[in-house]
Amino acid sequence: MTFFVNNQTGAMLSVLNSDINRLEQFLNSEFRQLIRVVATVSGITIILWSYSPKLAAIALLPVPLIGLASAGFLTWIEPRYQSIRETVSRLNSRLENNIAGVDIIKSFDRYEFEHERVATQSEQYHDEQIRALRLRRGFFAALRLMTGVAFVAILFVGGRDIILLGDAGGLSTGSFALFFLYLRRLYSPMRRIGRSANKYQQAKSSAERVFGLLGHAPMIDDPDDPHDPAFIGGDIDFEDVTFGYGDREPVLTDVSLSIERGETIGLAGETGAGKSTLTRLVPRFYDVDSGSVRVDDVDVREYARQSLRRGIAIVGQSPYLFSGTVAENIAYGDRETLTALRNGESVPEAVVEAADAAEADRFIQDLPDGYRTEIGERGVKLSGGQRQRLAIARVILNDPAIIIFDEATSDVDTETEQHIQASLSRLIADRTALVIAHRLSTIQDADRIVVMDDGEIIEQGSHDDLLATNGAYADLWRVQVDENPATAD
Repeated sequence: MTFFVNNQTGAMLSVLNSDINRLEQFLNSEFRQLIRVVATVSGITIILWSYSPKLAAIALLPVPLIGLASAGFLTWIEPRYQSIRETVSRLNSRLENNIAGVDIIKSFDRYEFEHERVATQSEQYHDEQIRALRLRRGFFAALRLMTGVAFVAILFVGGRDIILLGDAGGLSTGSFALFFLYLRRLYSPMRRIGRSANKYQQAKSSAERVFGLLGHAPMIDDPDDPHDPAFIGGDIDFEDVTFGYGDREPVLTDVSLSIERGETIGLAGETGAGKSTLTRLVPRFYDVDSGSVRVDDVDVREYARQSLRRGIAIVGQSPYLFSGTVAENIAYGDRETLTALRNGESVPEAVVEAADAAEADRFIQDLPDGYRTEIGERGVKLSGGQRQRLAIARVILNDPAIIIFDEATSDVDTETEQHIQASLSRLIADRTALVIAHRLSTIQDADRIVVMDDGEIIEQGSHDDLLATNGAYADLWRVQVDENPATAD
């Protein structure tokens, strides 16, 4: 996850599309062409030498010069192509951000501002291309000049010998003409070497980015002998956990918390208290800096990641939906069901039951094609509340032992939230549930409420006990009751 946090989507797409295509083109065409050039030059050189060693020697004089020029060209052009690839990555990132955030751009009427930013980035890309183009043109002109000088020298020496001696070092006039034709076939592919050198350097810059991505060492990996259980029970233990993102200050400090399987834990606290971070350590999206997170009394670092995450499901505040149908998104965690849907089979009853439990079946039936309705990229054709209910249905169908709800009902209306809460209460009765909520009414019926502040646990207990304590939780509750008097009921 750290990798995706630190790398922009547009830059990665530039590598996955543009750079890989450029590398493929070089290997498919230029590499084969280079082999053909080497074979052609070698064969014609032997033929020319058999005709006239003296003229062949003159003809081959540009070869070392072309080699030196090519080496110098590769050295000069390399930083240019690297800069071009970096510039186009930044341009792609800017375009990706603008397309993804088009609603924000429109709502704030920032079209001209974004237009200027894209124009500036495009101009930088244009300028880098022009600098590289000037080097390429100069290099190719130098190649033509060197081979042209050799042409003139051979024409002068050979023509003088024929005029003065009646032949050209043993060559007849016809043989000299044939020698000249062979010479053209020699220099034409030699110039091609220059173009191949240019393509090689472009491909090299792309290859460095591709293999840099492929060679990125994962920060989270399976151990040599991973723990691979058939199922997850649901016990969770945080033991003196300290964690921070990169070089930043710790988000969690010496957090210890034991959760029994089947227990529902509500996590409360101000924004930035560390609630979401705590839950992200359970499926091992990140490794702790110190301490340990244990599931079923086994450190999560000892698990096979697939086995661990198969037993855990997360419903976030802004759930991600894939481009496809409603049914495919609900069945995303069930490979067999998803495959059947994509093969055109009927929607399984289990998908409908999961949607009904998440209070989603009612609005799905009203969609144009029901469960077969295409919802668009990221579910753009649905409302925020509808997307959340589909995400909850996806978790229900996946039937995990541990469920994490991160503000999962924040975008639904009060009536729908009550229906979802009633369904979730039945569904999580025998599962471990971590429920993050700023709307405290969502977690007031939890088995235990854990209050966090500045990366530490400061209170825990039932809703009534915490109110009686009159501490931080009671303060948060009173604020929400004042803002929404209906909550007091």
